[in-house]
Amino acid sequence: AARGGWFSGWFGGGATQTAEGKAAAVQLTDAEREELYRTIDFSDVLTESNLPRDYVKFKADVEVLSGSLALVSSSRDGRRTEDRVLLFSDLNGIRAVASVRMDSMKVQLGVASTSVEDRYTPHTQFPSVVGKSASTRPSSGPSPVTYAEGGFFRRDDLLSIEFEQNPLDGHADVVVLIQMRPLDVAINLPYLLNVGKFFAPPESAQMLSADLQQRAYQGINALSALTRAQLEDALQSHKAVDLKVHIDAPNVIVPERPTDRDSPLLVVDLGRLAVQSNLQPKRVPGDAERRESDY
Repeated sequence: AARGGWFSGWFGGGATQTAEGKAAAVQLTDAEREELYRTIDFSDVLTESNLPRDYVKFKADVEVLSGSLALVSSSRDGRRTEDRVLLFSDLNGIRAVASVRMDSMKVQLGVASTSVEDRYTPHTQFPSVVGKSASTRPSSGPSPVTYAEGGFFRRDDLLSIEFEQNPLDGHADVVVLIQMRPLDVAINLPYLLNVGKFFAPPESAQMLSADLQQRAYQGINALSALTRAQLEDALQSHKAVDLKVHIDAPNVIVPERPTDRDSPLLVVDLGRLAVQSNLQPKRVPGDAERRESDY
């Protein structure tokens, strides 16, 4: 290459040659680059084996503020049709988060509240047939789920569920946590009979109803067999399941006359259900041999 003049060195005339020289110094062929990567044990392709276990490959976050369902009964009086709401139900604050990591999965579900309203009985003293209980009875133990500032679960949620497969700390193979607050359920027999009529099929559909019942029974049997097979597989493979369930059963209210404010009533507290697995520490390979050598 031709050299620049004496003044070109002052005004940058030799910069092109220097830049080209530096660029030529780092240019490698594909074969040379592969040889260099093998020598220094480097890979420019990020594979799953290079990622940490807590790396989240996929995460889905869903929130439904409110959902409702209404049962409407129609009656015809001459030429006029009158629609009357029998039942109105809603679910509030439904949240779900699913996270998929390298070799594990975690799903969390939360429901803030639910209610079922009696829109059929006039002057009823129990317009809410099903609703979140305002009872403040003390808990029988610590909550299965963790409540933290800014966390997923909230203390006033009606239902909290967490399922995790292969947790990061390795204390179990599967983790199932369920927390449910109590509900107040009012039993109004005339109202229940009217709602039952809404779901009763007409006589012309009795055969169809029997077929649907048969198919539903077969589906339940298939699901039961699948669950039994999964349980047998878990027992045979000695999988550790960390199960913590804390369910406050509903408070059942049975009034003698639902429309009478001074009517006597029966209140049944069904208590609570608490289930917790007693996990044994996992054995480390070679631990039995080390124990025998101590004696």
